[in-house]
Amino acid sequence: GYTFCMEANERARTFADAVGVRMRSIQPSYVVPTESLLVFLRDAARIFPAHDVYPALLDALYVPANDFLLSAANGLSGFCVSFTFAGILEHRYERIRRAILELNDACIAAGGRLSLVKDVHASKAQIRTMYAHALDPLRALKARLDPTGVLVNDFFTRSFG
Repeated sequence: GYTFCMEANERARTFADAVGVRMRSIQPSYVVPTESLLVFLRDAARIFPAHDVYPALLDALYVPANDFLLSAANGLSGFCVSFTFAGILEHRYERIRRAILELNDACIAAGGRLSLVKDVHASKAQIRTMYAHALDPLRALKARLDPTGVLVNDFFTRSFG
């Protein structure tokens, strides 16, 4: 088991809310194979300055492979790398989003995946590429467990539908 704690970010946001300041944070996380970690981090070090955005925090934690269908670590051990952008103002949001989309391509090139349990800023093509191994099993599972289509999730419909 593993987790990332964001207590300091939540405390800062709570304080800001109390005085009427709206804070926004974005924290994409990626699982990248161990042998590709340095290449991925070098790509990030090139991408962020090119977009004039800089994360406030970087976490990297080794994670073992697992067999959960939509886990970023499905069959992939390596490092879970999280970049935290904090205190985002609207005029910076679009630059950060473009940088993350470019970083997603670097993640794909490194053989990694964007984690679907945190902030997901990705194109449908990027998600489908990262999770190609899960598309057919996901469809089969959905057909078996929900043949009438009662259970609907907008994110998964957009990404995998």
